Amino acid sequence: MKKTLAGGTWAALIVGALLLIALLVFILQNQQQVELNLLSWTFQFPAGIGYLFSAITGALIMALVGGVRMLELRRQVRKQRKG
Repeated sequence: MKKTLAGGTWAALIVGALLLIALLVFILQNQQQVELNLLSWTFQFPAGIGYLFSAITGALIMALVGGVRMLELRRQVRKQRKG
């Protein structure tokens, strides 16, 4: 049988759901308050939430860098098609 897009999507959703469950367990186990100093602001929140914010920030930075690279590649392809 051939692999289908729907089958791959279903498998990715299952893996994503398992990762979310693991993340939820991790956050619930790390509820001690920590203090974060960012520039002149000070925040207090559970350690698990701090780790989550850090991971989200890293993922957004990674997506931004990847997006810039894709734009560069598209520009190069357009130049090659014109020239």
